[in-house]
Amino acid sequence: MDRLRPQQRKAIGLGFLGILLIVLALKFMPQSAPAESQTLDLNGEPALLFFNIDEPCECMQKLVEGADAQINRWSKKARAGIPVYRINFEEQPELGGRYKVFRVPCLVLVDGAGQIVHRQDYPVNEDRPLKLEEFETIMFSLEADLP
Repeated sequence: MDRLRPQQRKAIGLGFLGILLIVLALKFMPQSAPAESQTLDLNGEPALLFFNIDEPCECMQKLVEGADAQINRWSKKARAGIPVYRINFEEQPELGGRYKVFRVPCLVLVDGAGQIVHRQDYPVNEDRPLKLEEFETIMFSLEADLP
C-alpha cells in the first residue's frame, strides 16, 4: 500500500465503506411477511401429501418434472381413492417440517390422525422418482383395516 497515491487510498477506502454500508442496509432491511400457513383438514381420512417445488434448479428439473408426471398419471383407483394434496415445499416449509420432509420431491402417506404411515424422499431415478407401488400396497392394507 506504500506505493499507492493518496487519491488511490481514498478511493479504496470509500469503496470499502460503500460496500460496508450496502451490507448493513441489506442486513437490517425488513423481511417480507411469511406466507400464510396452509392447514390440512384431513377429516379423519388418510391422505397423500406430495411435496414438490414450482421452479427447481436446472440440476433437479427432470427429477421434479418426473415426479409431477407420475402423480398426474396416478389413477384414483390405484391409490385406493385416497386424495393427493399438492404442497409447494418452498411456500409451506412448516408443513415440510411437520412431516419430516427434507428434500423434494417427497410423497408422504398419513393416516386420518395425520400420523406418518409411509414416506419416500429419495428418488429412484429421474424418469420414475417415486415408488408408487409401495404406496399402493400400504394404502390397500389401510383400506382393509377401515371399518
